[in-house]
Amino acid sequence: MWRCIILFFFFFGIEGGTTFADRLRAARDKAGYTGKEFASLLNIKYETYIGYENKGREPKYDTLIKIADKLNITTDELLGVRPPDKTINGDIEKPLTDMLGILQKDTANYRGNTFDERDREELTSRVHDFAKRAETLASLHLFDDNTP
Repeated sequence: MWRCIILFFFFFGIEGGTTFADRLRAARDKAGYTGKEFASLLNIKYETYIGYENKGREPKYDTLIKIADKLNITTDELLGVRPPDKTINGDIEKPLTDMLGILQKDTANYRGNTFDERDREELTSRVHDFAKRAETLASLHLFDDNTP
């Protein structure tokens, strides 16, 4: 089973679902700040800020608003709130759908190594996780060409 997970991470370079910390880190990176620079900009201790990105801590409401303001995004985007009609971009959706179809076959393999049922189930789960993460990232508009 582990070989399936490694292959999936190799091809897609992702982890499981997104969290507040994931969205915060991605938005900060996109804005071009280091963690220390951004903590300073917010007038908070670096240790406090890094807790939001790495230790599962969540900021108070007023700090959340400051973070969103400094990153030029909405608090909804930071919190992962998106309209229910958001869907995966067609460029990503078709290959994921194709991959799910292939994984349903008993003959699914990679370089001649056939996946057993447990491997196929694990990969299928990871494809679904990837799709959810893609939807979340798409809602953040991190990869839009017209974003300032």
